[in-house]
Order: sequence, then C-alpha cells, then structure tokens
Amino acid sequence: MAVLPPVIVPCVEPNHSLTTTAVEPSHVFTPAEAEPSHGFDACEDLVLMINGVVTMTIPLSWILYNSPITPASYNLYRKKNTDVYFRLIVTGINANTYNDSATQALTTYEYYVRPVFTSGIEGIKSNIVSATTSGLQYVYSLRSSGLDIYDVLNTAAPFFNSTESTLNGQFNPESEIADPDYLWINNGLNVQVLQHSANPLNLTQVSSFVNGGWGIIVRRGQADRNNLLFTYNAAWDIASYDISDPANPVLINTQANPGFSPSLRGLAYDSIGHRLYANWNNGGGSATNVYWFPVAADGSLGAAVFLTNMDSNGGAAPCAFIYNGSYFAQWRLAAYRAFDLTTAIETAGFWIGYPPHYGFWAGTTPRLKNGFLFLGSSNGDANHQTVIIYQIDPLVCVPATGDPVVQWQLGPTSVNCVGLMISGNLLIFATSGNVLYVYDLTPLFATGAIPVLLGSCPITVAQINGLSGYFSDGWEGNNGGCAS
Repeated sequence: MAVLPPVIVPCVEPNHSLTTTAVEPSHVFTPAEAEPSHGFDACEDLVLMINGVVTMTIPLSWILYNSPITPASYNLYRKKNTDVYFRLIVTGINANTYNDSATQALTTYEYYVRPVFTSGIEGIKSNIVSATTSGLQYVYSLRSSGLDIYDVLNTAAPFFNSTESTLNGQFNPESEIADPDYLWINNGLNVQVLQHSANPLNLTQVSSFVNGGWGIIVRRGQADRNNLLFTYNAAWDIASYDISDPANPVLINTQANPGFSPSLRGLAYDSIGHRLYANWNNGGGSATNVYWFPVAADGSLGAAVFLTNMDSNGGAAPCAFIYNGSYFAQWRLAAYRAFDLTTAIETAGFWIGYPPHYGFWAGTTPRLKNGFLFLGSSNGDANHQTVIIYQIDPLVCVPATGDPVVQWQLGPTSVNCVGLMISGNLLIFATSGNVLYVYDLTPLFATGAIPVLLGSCPITVAQINGLSGYFSDGWEGNNGGCAS
C-alpha cells in the first residue's frame, strides 16, 4: 500500500480497508468500537498535552504543526487502565481543546487524537498522554463525638467504613474543609488540622489552635493570598493565620469585633477585592450589621469597614456567600439577602426563599457551581425536599415576585439537610433521617435536567454535623474552599 507523501498531507494515514482485527485502517470508529494496537508511528507534528489541573475532569489540548492542509475536525481516543484497546470517545471536535469529564475517580486514562480531513480520511495519531483522576473515595462525616468515614468510590453502593474517635468538641457544619492533604475543622472550641493523605482511614492530628467561634475559611492552592486561614477567637474577634506549615499555624493578627458579642457569622471571601466579609448579631434583638476587612498581601487584616445594616431585629445570618458582586447572607432561616459589595444597596428582587416559611439549615454552607446554587433545607415538612437547587447564572426568576425559581428539589421530604458537599459532578448530602445520598450532577450541568440518584446508604450514627472529602468543590461563592 502506498502512503501519501508527507510533504503533501503530513500526518495522513492511507485510506485502506483492513479489518479492525488486523492493522488499523483509516476508519471512523463508533464510540462502541474498540481500536486495536497497530504498527503505525505517531505523527510527530501533532502534539497532545494535558493542559491544566486534573481533578475528575481531564483537560486536553493539541497543536498540529507544519500542515499545509487544515483538518476539518479531530477524533479523540481514550483507554482507561482496565481496557485493552483505545476507543473512540468523541468525533468531530472543531477545536484544539477538549475537557473529558466522563471519568471515574482514581482512574488512569490514556489519550490520543487524530485529525480528520475533508475527504473523510483520518490522519495518523498524535503522541499518547496519560492522566489519573483525583476523584473522591472517602467522605468524612463530623458529629458531636467523632468522625465517621464513608466509602463512595462505588457511587451505586456507598457504605460506612469506620469511625475515627480521636476528635473532640461539638462540631458544626460551617466548619469542615478538605484540601489535598488535610481536613481543617473548627469545632467551636478550637481548630483541628488532621492529615488524611498519608492514610485516609487513619487520620493524624498535626495541630490544634484555640479559638471560640464557628466558621472557617481556608485558602490553600490559591494564586494570591495563599496559605491563609480566617476564623474567630474566644472574644469573637476575627483572626488571620499563616498555615504554610499546617503543623505550626502562626497567628498573623486579629481585628476587634466591631459590633456585638457574640455571634460573628457569615464568613465569605472576595477574591477579587481581597476582602473578608462577616456579620454580627447578639441574638437578643439587636441589629445585625455586615462588615468587611481588607486583607493585605501578607495575610494581615485591616480594621473593619461597615457595609450595611442587615436586620434591625437581629436576625441570625450564619451562612453567606459572594456572587456577582454581592454579599449574600442567610436571613432568619427563610431567605438570603444580597448586598452590593460597592454600594451596599440591597440587590432588588434577589431574595432566595420558597414561601411560606421555607427554611435553610442554619449551618450548611451553600455550594455554588456552574451557575447553580445548592442549599440544604431545615424546614422538614411534607412539602419540601432536603436539597434545593436554584439556577442563578443566568438568573431565572418568578415574574410576579422577582424571586429565583426553584430549579429542582432532591431527597426526601420531612427531614433536614445536615451535611452537603460537591465533588466534581457528584452531590453528596446527609439527612436527619440518617441517610447519605449520592447524586450525579452531570444532567444538571449539561442541560439543566434533574440530577440522578446514584446510590445511598444508612448513616450508622446520628447527629451528623458536616461532610467533606478530597476533592471537594462548589466553593465559588466562598473563595476559600481548597477545591484543588
């Protein structure tokens, strides 16, 4: 068989008709077909690369050099570590990039691409690259007397694995964050740092430092203002720590509580303006005020700056997030109220509620990902399910009221959400009915369709007060969640 001269069409393989059991033909395989190994060399002018951070999504890009003919498209082939052959997974790619999110946790994948010319002939394949997804296997569930570990690698059949009982304090769901190596836990008495990367089933406490409040923001793996932890001290003042060495956190400085004591809540970090937001109320009918603190390049906090009065009657605002230039704070378990970061004006028509008296769990930090907001419900009645999903980018509102539309509700009714996390395309939450649920968010992110229940398992011990695991994301509104 004659091969077309590479000077005319570089990287083009001859158009022949060998079967798939022999040497690979120039053939457009369907995604279900397996491509055998063959003896053709890779095209040196087509270079495939891993282009970014690998989580559950593997970002690919490629460059075709020295070709006088521009391909009409590209075909992408993939082989995971349990496969014998590469398989064609995507045809007709009209760009030089592709993000593969149809992956499994903790799995190694190999890839190559082929150009497809207007004649329909496939060019010779590129080099082969490989990547391993980080994924999520273990979910850590805090409770008042310890920490339980659940295995969710097989999402159809998650199960309780073991209990880690060396922790102390009354844990709460505002205060558990995982990064690649550590869990950062504010239990209301102190911040505990537990290493999970060495042995995820036998966590080791590497440090503990005293504070007196709830809530925590951890900035690790960030481009700016990195290795910082923000929390409260025993006087309900705000504190900044240098956590470059997790075993030896160093206090940078504190700033005095500018309002009322106690009940400093609603931490959220603005990664554009580098401001730390919080609100205060004393729970006794006094006003709830929102403040922000400038964060310097060295992590030190400037003095509090008043933003706005949120509630003259002191309604609780334990959870908050920042989105689209506004600070959203939970208001009386019934709604989220938004205040512009610059003007302090309350954003018109952006109350997140589901009348009448639709509650949100007082400590389940909201998750925000791909334009969708995930909130845990604390209503616990027959009309409302456990997790509520809103589409906020683009914002879809009820015409008559301007309130955001509830996109979907997930989970059972008549129970509360007591823990909520996102990992890639997985949503995992726990209920006061003592069940852990795992949902696939792929349909939601792709077309806005309802997420699919993958599996569930009983919670062996009640009183869950939080969920985390690595990797976790959905922290876009918090900007301190160690998503990678």
